[in-house]
Amino acid sequence: GKGIRSQDPRILTELVTSKEGKNEYPNLNLYIKYNKLYDRIDQNRIFSEISELEGEVKLRLCEREEEKELVKLSRMLGVLQDLILYLNYIMLIQKLSDYLIGIFRLTSF
Repeated sequence: GKGIRSQDPRILTELVTSKEGKNEYPNLNLYIKYNKLYDRIDQNRIFSEISELEGEVKLRLCEREEEKELVKLSRMLGVLQDLILYLNYIMLIQKLSDYLIGIFRLTSF
């Protein structure tokens, strides 16, 4: 077959809908369907579900209460670390904003 390289995804649709395209690129229609399905996936939801399942598996693998408690504490530590990272990010943005405002005031004379 002919090699097709294009940044414009519409060319794939045009090829699939044309008679010549259907004959020359039989798997192209399957590829487009795959991409449409992939685009409908809610990636945030998937990763959230994966995290929940990992937590459940960890808890089920625990044999003693101390191990279960450690898994729960580890999960809470992860949440706290994420919160601290977020707060550090907010503080950095605020400092950058203050800095830029200060520079603007100095250069506006």
